[in-house]
Amino acid sequence: MTLKIATWNLCLGLFHKKDYVRTLLYENNIDVLTLQETELSPELQLENLQIKGYSIEVENNNKKRRVAIYIKNSISYKRRVDLEKEGLHVIILDVESSPPIRIITIYRTFNPQCGCTPRENFRKQLNIINDATTPSTILLGDFNIDENKRHLADYNQRLLFQDLEEVIGHHQYTQHVKEATWERTIQEQVKNSILDHIYCTDSTIVDNIVYMDTIYGDHKMIILCTPNERVETGFKIQRRNWRAYSAEGLIQSLNQVKWETEIESIQEMWNSYEQEILTIVDKIAPLEEVENTIRRKVSKIMKSKLNRRNHLLKKRKHHAQTENEKKELKALSKFIRHYHNEERRTHVRRKIIPGNNKSLWDAVKIARDIEPTPLPPILTRNGISYDRLAAPMAFSEYFKSKISALEESTTIDEEVWNGEKIINSENHNFMTPERVENCLKNLKTKNCEGPDRMPLRILKDGASVLSGPMSVLFHKIYEKKEIPEQWKVSKIIPLHKKGKKEELENYRPIANLCSITKVYEKLILLRLEEIEKENGIDLTGFEQHGFKKKRSTITAGLTLQSIIAREMDMDSYVAMSSLDLSAAFDLVNLDLLMKRLKIMGIPGDLLQLLEVWLRQRSFYVEANGQNSTILENDVGTIQGSILGPILYALFIRPLYKITKVTTFADDNYVVKFNKEKKMALEELRKELEKIIKWLKGSGLKVNEKKTELCIFHRNGNTDGSLSIDNSLITSKNEINVLGITFDSKLQWSSQVSRAIRGANNALQAIKLIRKFFTTPEIVQLLTSNFYSRFYYGSEIWHIPTLNRNCKKMLLSASANALKLCNVFYDPSVSYIDLHTLHKRALPSKFCLYRHCLLLHKVFNDSIPKRDWIDLNFQMINTSRQISFEVQNHSVYKVGNNILSNRLVCINKKVPLNLLNLDIGPFKVTCKNMLLK
Repeated sequence: MTLKIATWNLCLGLFHKKDYVRTLLYENNIDVLTLQETELSPELQLENLQIKGYSIEVENNNKKRRVAIYIKNSISYKRRVDLEKEGLHVIILDVESSPPIRIITIYRTFNPQCGCTPRENFRKQLNIINDATTPSTILLGDFNIDENKRHLADYNQRLLFQDLEEVIGHHQYTQHVKEATWERTIQEQVKNSILDHIYCTDSTIVDNIVYMDTIYGDHKMIILCTPNERVETGFKIQRRNWRAYSAEGLIQSLNQVKWETEIESIQEMWNSYEQEILTIVDKIAPLEEVENTIRRKVSKIMKSKLNRRNHLLKKRKHHAQTENEKKELKALSKFIRHYHNEERRTHVRRKIIPGNNKSLWDAVKIARDIEPTPLPPILTRNGISYDRLAAPMAFSEYFKSKISALEESTTIDEEVWNGEKIINSENHNFMTPERVENCLKNLKTKNCEGPDRMPLRILKDGASVLSGPMSVLFHKIYEKKEIPEQWKVSKIIPLHKKGKKEELENYRPIANLCSITKVYEKLILLRLEEIEKENGIDLTGFEQHGFKKKRSTITAGLTLQSIIAREMDMDSYVAMSSLDLSAAFDLVNLDLLMKRLKIMGIPGDLLQLLEVWLRQRSFYVEANGQNSTILENDVGTIQGSILGPILYALFIRPLYKITKVTTFADDNYVVKFNKEKKMALEELRKELEKIIKWLKGSGLKVNEKKTELCIFHRNGNTDGSLSIDNSLITSKNEINVLGITFDSKLQWSSQVSRAIRGANNALQAIKLIRKFFTTPEIVQLLTSNFYSRFYYGSEIWHIPTLNRNCKKMLLSASANALKLCNVFYDPSVSYIDLHTLHKRALPSKFCLYRHCLLLHKVFNDSIPKRDWIDLNFQMINTSRQISFEVQNHSVYKVGNNILSNRLVCINKKVPLNLLNLDIGPFKVTCKNMLLK
């Protein structure tokens, strides 16, 4: 199989032609494509240029990057930055082949960035080429000197050829481009030149040269084919073909299976069921081996148009064109460009599901041509390199060693407080046929697969048939307290987190579990919820805001705001600290977890089922189409599972009996207050030491160096520090609380700026797909992507008494987004009229609407608890009262942050009888009252 190396001058930049470049790569199966005149600004992120199946290398240049290379992921290479020089439009790669090939690509510009003459700049480039040349070097690119005029005495670039000859002659380079690569019609005459060159030091590595006309620009793409067999021809992935699938066909196939069995062993029973299901799945949605790239089919009409255009272009070289041929060629070029634009538009739009936030973002990514970036061909860790085959095992060992190292650095204190009994429930077979069927039907409709290769869609669509055999299986599981071994295996996918993609340490594990285990976990979760109702208790604690209904990051933030604002209104200093835990879920000690669940009073049958689920687990890593060997993992609450977060919350529940702390998952916030700042800090220090001692005694890893501190007071004077375990923590003017910036005076200016900045990042992405959608669709895009960020957590920070400047900033940012709805914006339209025109609520009205929802939450759910109590005292209740009305009891301005005080903004706007409605009808009614 040959190695295809191509070069092409884009003329007008890579960013706007990336979609066409991708088409050229896929259709011609190009391995390496060097590009000139890419015209990339230093600020442009390379993720915007990613093409699936390829890596990209761009020249080092802090002004304008004009050279880039795409390399297929299956090609092993090394970038030789040590041989390059910044700003000279040169990239050097060493490609692993037999023999090894060095690729040097350059672009010779007429206007050097350094201020020197074009010839001086070219000599600098030639010096790099001279030093970098090897016995098997391919030098290619746009030299901007015509090969046809090399020997003409009157050619104005002849001196450049003299300089070039010194290098190519010394290293015995051979020029392989013989045909014109640049062509343009000037004043009815076709002019052409050989400006794109390919030189090789070893001509035996050149099997063929192909010249290809392109739709855009004046340059042809040139493809050099080598006769060498490639060491690694790339990898393919297996993907299911769902085109012939239907739920009716699945049920019909499942009904043909004889599910009744005399097998008693749970393992053998599941093996039998699994085999039957997978046989059907592989038949109705067969696995196909495909390249890990996107290939777009070209219609027959398009192919005929391309062939006709190529014919006219070839004919033009040898004969004068008739007027009809000129018109036909122009029309064909226009048609082809329009075809590609429409194809792109269709590809973006078909990803849209109106109102679905995720699908809208998928469309934005497609329009921006941001594709999932593959793993680099070579990964490193501690100076050791790993190729594609070795990478999965390297990831496995790294992920396991990371957790093992953290586990070894922790100890369990035998005297640690493990809680008390809070439950009185008996054993009860909760794995009934009705529950099993409901769990199957409530699975998500997804095609994703775990280690069992069984898509969730199959279990959900086939629930009416599968519920029978699955009920028999789960009944045996409950009776014997065993589960099949394959249910204990996790498939780990490495996901890039930050930093260089070539370094293993910059990846985090994402776990996929067997699909059927979702039913097992859901059955246990439903039983835990049932136990909560039986005992009238919150199992994970009122202080925990994660993993439960009617709780969220917003309720956690409101709770903290309520405490802080209330004490500030009493002229107290409030000191708040956040505690950072390392890999909290992964470090849960299973022995200690089971001990605490038993003390809590969890029934014995549930304990046995949880233990068999958590013990003797294993995992493997899948990367680059390869799998690692299976490794054991007997610690933590199982990443990617339904039960994992709940079990962690149950694990730390005893903490709430010894201290006051507000938590969301593993984020912990501690608040102390006093009339004197020094005393507030001292009380916080003591509380933190007590909490840290308990967490460490429970085997968790506390990172004191990442612990943050913020002191709040209405008049400032919020500097301070405290020392914990020899770590000095200095207070900051702001602290991040679950994505919301709390400033030391609760004035929210920093949070407003942060909200606008984050929303504007989304707005920039939406601008790129504006042309593909109608105005109503753009409003949907803005609602799902811009305003969701813009108003995130606004229940906390968007208070009625927000300062005037912040309100102006919010109105301006909201209006700027709505300008995107009009192709041509009329600057005479006011911000208020702009909101009216597109039926979007003004920030001031949206603030009132959100406070109506807060009133309903406090009134019906008692969250936050203290505000519910105050609301009962502050509400005006008379025999004639028909609308909600409350009194503001704030002492200072900061007291307007207290929820019960700021509800004054909706006085006499909400009829009292509406508060008895469910949240759905209440929302609709409030929208009609306030937003229209």
